[in-house]
Amino acid sequence: MNTTHPLTRLALALSTLVSLSALSACEAPIEEPSVESAYHVFGVKAEPPVARPDDKVTFTIYDRHPRQQELLYSWSACLYSYGAEVGFKCVSPEFKNVFSEDSPRVTIDLGPEGVDLRGQLAAFEELPDVDGEPPSLERGHDIYIIVSSGFPTDPGGLKRTVKRLHVIDAPGEEPLAKNPEIIGWSVSTNAMGEGPCMRTPVGPFTLADLEDNTALSGLIDPDGALLEQGRAYVAREVTSLGEPCVVRAQSTLDVDLTTTAGSVEPSAPHLFNWLADEAPYAAQSWVEGGLFGEASVGRYLLPNRSGALELYFTVRDNAGGFAVGYQPLTLVPNKTTASAR
Repeated sequence: MNTTHPLTRLALALSTLVSLSALSACEAPIEEPSVESAYHVFGVKAEPPVARPDDKVTFTIYDRHPRQQELLYSWSACLYSYGAEVGFKCVSPEFKNVFSEDSPRVTIDLGPEGVDLRGQLAAFEELPDVDGEPPSLERGHDIYIIVSSGFPTDPGGLKRTVKRLHVIDAPGEEPLAKNPEIIGWSVSTNAMGEGPCMRTPVGPFTLADLEDNTALSGLIDPDGALLEQGRAYVAREVTSLGEPCVVRAQSTLDVDLTTTAGSVEPSAPHLFNWLADEAPYAAQSWVEGGLFGEASVGRYLLPNRSGALELYFTVRDNAGGFAVGYQPLTLVPNKTTASAR
């Protein structure tokens, strides 16, 4: 007679199936070649990307909608789940927490004054993990932050995005991991006589920056929380300083990113993705090492038209780190094409 606890048997069975991607922390790399026709989520950043059980962690969703400016956001956290194979459903309803913030950014207190992750796991330690063991913050434990976002009347409704956060009861006060940071980029083309357009991102901002900037100060309330319009604030953080880069239509565009290492492990590789609202796709690229100052290049063939074009790029590491940047471009007629008319 098999006397194994049924949840233990379930966990053991799942252990042969569950292989959560350490690279993307539950966020699949970008697959579509364009963001022009649908709402798109680039990723969710956790700050810090690896946490201790008493930390306060800030989560930010970075997204784009081709038509709508005011989007809806709904956040929840599952403190204990067997992961993707069960749809990130909590093993018990007590582990689900719903947050009321309708904002692209939310801060979750994991400590006793917040969701009390340590106390919750201790109270339900008889529920085994995927290895058949009681959940352990000493070994490390994954929680899942789920955000539904977008515009309700879009086809398919709101988009569901899951962010995995690894929590471990490690000694010390130094960060266990850091997000990669895009510290600058250059945009250049193969058009003759045109030099690169060098850019650095504006953000991240602090609340003091917002309070000192009259154009942005309306994005926070007296308690320092982002209002619904906070999406504009989040978008400003990743946009470059200066005017849009001017490039020639039908030329080949190279975007050269320079980043800092995110993970505390200097050998952690980075995954780069590039995305434009209209241009042939620049394939994703690995850079082994992820060392400070190391660069990676995305390449596009620009369309044959004039006007605005939007360019996005993301960086991920295998510790759950994430960064995103945005560069507006202005396309002008190709010299050869214009002279032939």
